[in-house]
Formats: sequence, C-alpha cells, structure tokens
Amino acid sequence: MRILLFVGVLLMASCSESQVDEVVEKAGHQVVSAEMFKEMLAEEGIQLVDVRTSAEYGGGTIGEAQNVDVLASDFSTQIAKLDKSKKTLIFCKSGGRSGRAGVMMEEMGFETVIDLSGGYSSWPYK
Repeated sequence: MRILLFVGVLLMASCSESQVDEVVEKAGHQVVSAEMFKEMLAEEGIQLVDVRTSAEYGGGTIGEAQNVDVLASDFSTQIAKLDKSKKTLIFCKSGGRSGRAGVMMEEMGFETVIDLSGGYSSWPYK
C-alpha cells in the first residue's frame, strides 16, 4: 500500500511539472499557465476580465482588467456588453469561478475565452 501511494505521488509530481505550460481545453474554453496568460496580455485587441467580487478586485488585479463579478445577478448583462469576437482573458481567485464564467461566456457566443490556470492566486507577476 505504501509503495502504491509513493508511486502515485511521484506520478502526480512529474505530471504537474510537465503540464504547466500546456493549454488545456475545459468545457469549450482554454485554461493556460500564467506564463502563457502573460504572453497573451501583450497581444493587441484582447479583453481582460476579472470575474471576482469588487472587494477582491480592489485588493489587486492583473493589468487593466475590467471587473465583472460572475456571482452578481447582472453578470450576463454586464458580460454581454463585451465584444464576443475578441479574445477574452478571464481569471478569478483560484480558477473555479472563472471556469463557471468561461462556460457561460461560451454559451453566450464568445468566440475565444482563455482562463488563467490557478487564478490570481497563482499569478507570480504581482
């Protein structure tokens, strides 16, 4: 039993290290590493959206992110004001809420939604 646990831990550690820079498809949108997310921020014409609460947003955000709280009752109305044809980068605190927002945005017709893996908590460029 101990050997299986040890082997499992080794496999998880080796896999997570090698997959850091890969793009992962999650429910129709992409989840990318902080490094890839940072590279995409330099592209022309992107939209950057922080889907955390206004209090979290006030404590610090990434670049010139717009704050559209995915938990707010008017999220769909507010997010629909964005250009659905532009690449939209999203993030929350750790990835759960942005995953939810990404699915909603895909259903609303956003063409390209990119989610920061691990959210703002994993953002090393603060």
